[in-house]
Amino acid sequence: METVQRVAKEIPTSSLNILQLVHIGAKDKWIPALVEAISSSSVRKVDLTFNRIQADGAQTLANLLRRFALNALLLGRNDVGSKGAVSIADAIRDSPESVKNLDLRMNSVDDAGLSSLIQASQGSALESLQLDSNDFSNEAVRNALLCLSRPGSRIQALSLGKNHLNDSCLETVKCLGALQKLGLSNNDLSDLGLVHLATSVIPASLHLEVLDLRNNPWIGGNDAMALLLTNVRTHRSLKTVLLQGTRVSKELLNMLEKTLAGLHSERAVLMTIIASAKTIPRLGSASSIQVLPKELLGVLATML
Repeated sequence: METVQRVAKEIPTSSLNILQLVHIGAKDKWIPALVEAISSSSVRKVDLTFNRIQADGAQTLANLLRRFALNALLLGRNDVGSKGAVSIADAIRDSPESVKNLDLRMNSVDDAGLSSLIQASQGSALESLQLDSNDFSNEAVRNALLCLSRPGSRIQALSLGKNHLNDSCLETVKCLGALQKLGLSNNDLSDLGLVHLATSVIPASLHLEVLDLRNNPWIGGNDAMALLLTNVRTHRSLKTVLLQGTRVSKELLNMLEKTLAGLHSERAVLMTIIASAKTIPRLGSASSIQVLPKELLGVLATML
């Protein structure tokens, strides 16, 4: 408690942008003093990972979000539960610009908390949501992914690792909206889920760059991997698919890595060609000429 009181006194007069109080045993009763200090400071990132913060502390932090915007609020490895998660979700709904990155890993959050957070994210500034090692059902995760496919979501990174999820969490999911990174590591997905991702989700998710499927021990069939390799070749933005800790052979992992690396290089070359073709100046003139026909530029653009 003395450490927190001392820090709280120093925060308002400091030029701190990041407040990091990790693994110090912080409890709910300590949070009001911190919140009061933060609200009159330059702090934009609050890291309270690995403490003893519960629902009441989360409620106090939620009140901070209603009047003070943060780039990041990191509460991983606490015990805020769904009650605390709902409080934070309510604050995000009340103040859409309140936080960009939220970490609630290992916090005993259940379906109600997940639903509240995802719904509150619609139209908000929230870009990254880490929810690994909680207590979500497949149905709740499926509904969350469906919600994120709708217009209005700005979430770019969602992590749902180690939630005992299986293939049914992906049923009926066709698109991942604005998501650039989806983490589904350390779950129980199988080749059936991989096939659905490869044939339905990946082709329709135009912003997806990273798909993390590590440590899903039931993934590894050659047919499923063949479909994945086929479909990533036509995807515009996908850069990384992580499959370590599955039954996928090293040969296929290397093939996938080389395929994605090759596609990334090809896209970079094509983008350079298009940029150059659009704005090459005519000698002795302020005007410019288009050295490639519009039809060809259109074809190249669809390959990016």
